[in-house]
Amino acid sequence: MVVRIRFARGPLVRKGRVKNAYSLQIVATLLTLVSIGTALMGVWKVSADMGWAQAFAIEAGTFSHAQVWLALATAAQAGSWRLTRYVRGKQQPQRIPPMPVESETARKQVTAAG
Repeated sequence: MVVRIRFARGPLVRKGRVKNAYSLQIVATLLTLVSIGTALMGVWKVSADMGWAQAFAIEAGTFSHAQVWLALATAAQAGSWRLTRYVRGKQQPQRIPPMPVESETARKQVTAAG
């Protein structure tokens, strides 16, 4: 006995398109917000060390240093930029087909208006 399993056809794979472009744009936006938050933590630590702000929330450990927070902020922002460039570079621009023009006078009116 031969059993055949048939699968439905899935979406075609196309070159030049990012599959989850919208999701990647959201992740890039969230990475920018993460970088702002971590940069603020680094600035807070520097200000606390100079005596301009209250004591920093983390007193000991790896995250008690401003350099760590600023490096994380830089890495998050660089990741956001890379994701944005990846998404924009792979998307195909949508082209709007030209409108059909009925007559020569209408064509002149359209070109004169544009």
